[in-house]
Amino acid sequence: MIADILYDLNYFVDGRGYAGRVKEVKLPVIKPKVMSYNAGGMAAEVDVPMGRFEKLESEATLMCFDESVLKTMRILPGSQFAHTARGAMVSDDGTKKPVVVSMRGILLEADMGTWKAGEEMPVNLKMSLRYYKLQISGNVIYEIDPVNYIAVIDGVDQLETTRQHLAI
Repeated sequence: MIADILYDLNYFVDGRGYAGRVKEVKLPVIKPKVMSYNAGGMAAEVDVPMGRFEKLESEATLMCFDESVLKTMRILPGSQFAHTARGAMVSDDGTKKPVVVSMRGILLEADMGTWKAGEEMPVNLKMSLRYYKLQISGNVIYEIDPVNYIAVIDGVDQLETTRQHLAI
């Protein structure tokens, strides 16, 4: 059976929708930080998870030259913006699932590309995330909040005990 095809998507920046103007969204790569470990009596090196993730980044391409999005660029600390990707997945048997990706962070790059008369003016955005949440059919798959030391995976906060140990 063919399952979970992205039927369509929409993108929101600070609550403003970009239906019909979003070309693509690249979600962050979820990659745990690991330490390589090899000690006497071991036949091979192994990776040991370190209770952290690699830096979370996302990208989006908008097919409009929207000044509201361009204005989210900041060069001083303390200013983040929210962006949300919403998808509709469908399977060959007609099953439909909503996907919601909530993100918050800073705009690292606004690439306005090359201008040519009579052609579209896409804007490629690159964001560094301070918060990421992936929900499928209302179920939280990931909720990662690095600054507040939270990493929920399938409903379990993987860092809760460590937060208690550190008195955070």
